[in-house]
Amino acid sequence: MLHSSTASGSVLFSLLLLAACGAAWGCATGEDPGPELQGNAGAGAGASDAGVGGKAGSAGQAAGNGGGGAAGAGNGGAAGTGGSAGNCHAVINELMAGSNSSASDEFVEISNPCSSSLDLTGWRLVYRSSSGTTDVTLYKWTSGSIAAGGYSVIAGTAYTGGATADGVFASGGLASGGGGVGLQDADGAVVDSLGYGSATNDLIEGNPAAAPPDGQSVGRLPGLADTNDNAADFQTFTSPSPGAANSP
Repeated sequence: MLHSSTASGSVLFSLLLLAACGAAWGCATGEDPGPELQGNAGAGAGASDAGVGGKAGSAGQAAGNGGGGAAGAGNGGAAGTGGSAGNCHAVINELMAGSNSSASDEFVEISNPCSSSLDLTGWRLVYRSSSGTTDVTLYKWTSGSIAAGGYSVIAGTAYTGGATADGVFASGGLASGGGGVGLQDADGAVVDSLGYGSATNDLIEGNPAAAPPDGQSVGRLPGLADTNDNAADFQTFTSPSPGAANSP
């Protein structure tokens, strides 16, 4: 009897142990449910990164893969890559403020460094005097675009440059000693600007570029450098090149 009672007790103990182990996430079968739970958490983390616009796809991927949620992370990465393309915009690339023959022999060149064309409908090219606080519209695009890697030249009434001007200044012109020009989008936001010479107005990015001597221009360094400092991004060119890449 004592032996039989001991055996029954052992069986009962084993059954209770198995039941308790099963309630504790499947240890009766030897499986570890931890990774599955972590996977769900990782997928959620990856999806969160994707929802933010793919902070940087790698962050979402690390969060997802860390818990087995690779699928959610992948979507985060794609969103991040797509978002960066929206930063590309047209820039003011070159400016000449007059020549020895005429103060109106002048131009401003806009460049499109992006991989697709840019619609300029409703955009404006504006000018401010050296210390001016009011924008004067030099030109407004009622239609048109700039091809990828292309240029648009807006010029003064006595312009003699080699490339055909795409538009003519509506009023006024550029002071040779200093001033500022700005490129505004259809909503009136300043997309890019250039202050030069003695300019102290709000169109300066960082520090003003040098004022170009008559018949010469200031232009962005080759490669369309854009550090938001006019003095650092622009240099003087003795041979202006409207409608083409700048070269020393």
